[in-house]
Amino acid sequence: MLKPMSLLLSGLLWLVLPMLAMARQPTGVIVESVQSETFVDRLEAVGTLRANESVTISAIVTEQVSYIGFDDGERVTRGQVLVRFEAREEGARIEEAKTSERIAREEMDRAQRLYDRGALSESVLQTRRRDLALAESQVQTASVQGSDRVIRAPFDGVVGLRQISVGATVRPGDPIVRIDQVDTLNLDFPIPETRLPAIAEGQTIMARASARPGQDFEGTITTLDSFIDPVTRSVLVRAELDNSDGLLRPGMLMTVEIESAPRQALLINEGAIVPFGETVSVYKVTRRNGQEIAERTLVQLGTRRPGQVEIISGVSAGDLIITHGTMKISDGQAVRSVTVQPGENALARYLEITAG
Repeated sequence: MLKPMSLLLSGLLWLVLPMLAMARQPTGVIVESVQSETFVDRLEAVGTLRANESVTISAIVTEQVSYIGFDDGERVTRGQVLVRFEAREEGARIEEAKTSERIAREEMDRAQRLYDRGALSESVLQTRRRDLALAESQVQTASVQGSDRVIRAPFDGVVGLRQISVGATVRPGDPIVRIDQVDTLNLDFPIPETRLPAIAEGQTIMARASARPGQDFEGTITTLDSFIDPVTRSVLVRAELDNSDGLLRPGMLMTVEIESAPRQALLINEGAIVPFGETVSVYKVTRRNGQEIAERTLVQLGTRRPGQVEIISGVSAGDLIITHGTMKISDGQAVRSVTVQPGENALARYLEITAG
């Protein structure tokens, strides 16, 4: 009876001994040293381009168009005549008013000479002065009415597509053409109110448009809105972009990137972060009795960026941190660290050492 039992125990021992030997082998992990690099906080947003100045020119009289002084998409200068309306009647009124003014002035001069000789009463002289003043005001009124028949560009800019033709009759409020000042454009974009401390007037931004792939456009923040939207909890920011090359147009959608708070920071691979309840930790590799040991260390995180995270406290520059294999180790466990070379696939290397 003892012999079969001995054979059974012997067989079990042969099975268990290799397993115990394997358990004593250090666990292979991928490590990376903590780097100290220049780091900035990045804020991304989406905004819309707007012309620095923009207006839709419309008619203010009911009249027929007699002249158009621009072509679609043309650059115009301030004061340039854009449209003339039929103004024969207004011209006749101006001439009539000027004639009345000339007669009134002649009557005033004659009355003044007679008054100086004592041949005319002062009351009659005052009447002639009133007649002259009235005639002058009528000239001004007729001139203003005539100027309403001419529309000029209010500022330098680019006109859009005209909405009228020569011979068309327009009425007050009818759109004629849009003018945009586009040498400088405004980019309006919202940011969360929590990021307000990172934004200031004069700050530089970088913007990109899908219509201009591969191109970066630099701008400067000029204004922060005084109002915070109570629904989105965001504030509107306006930046100014130079557009002297004409590559951008009002209405374009642009992505915005703002960098702030440049500093030297400790950075590690985000794969090294291990949550523990309400805290976060990393496994730092230390040497103890000639062996590499995984030491769980609490850390405080800062800002993230793709693939990396800033460590505010808990580690120092040069510390070896486990980036692959954290799920198979525990605090105080022996490990065998492997460093990945630049350009080498870390995950593939980890699978290789664990498979071996």
